[in-house]
Amino acid sequence: ANGLDLAITYGLLENDDELYKFAHSTIETAAYGLIADTCKTQFHFELGCSMVNNPPTGEEGITSILNSFGIDQINRSRPLTVNDQGLCRKFAQLNLWSGRRSM
Repeated sequence: ANGLDLAITYGLLENDDELYKFAHSTIETAAYGLIADTCKTQFHFELGCSMVNNPPTGEEGITSILNSFGIDQINRSRPLTVNDQGLCRKFAQLNLWSGRRSM
C-alpha cells in the first residue's frame, strides 16, 4: 500500500473521487506543523500555483472556491520574490477576480 492508502486505513485521510482531505482539522494542523517554517512559504507558493494552473473542471462553484483557495495560498507566500512580470500580473488579476467574487 502507498502512503495515502495507509493514511486512509488509519483514518487520517478521506478520499472522495481522487480528492484527498484530512479526516479532522487537528490532523491537518499537526501535519502542517511538521513542515519546517523555512519551507512553508515555498510550500504555499507551489500549492497555490498548482491549484491556479490546474483548476478543476465542472461545477463553477467548486472551481471558484478552489481558485480562491489557490489565490490564498499564493498570498501566504508573499515573502517570496516573483520576478516573472506575467506571473505577477496573473496573480493580481486572480486576486481582483477573487475579491469581486466574494462581494
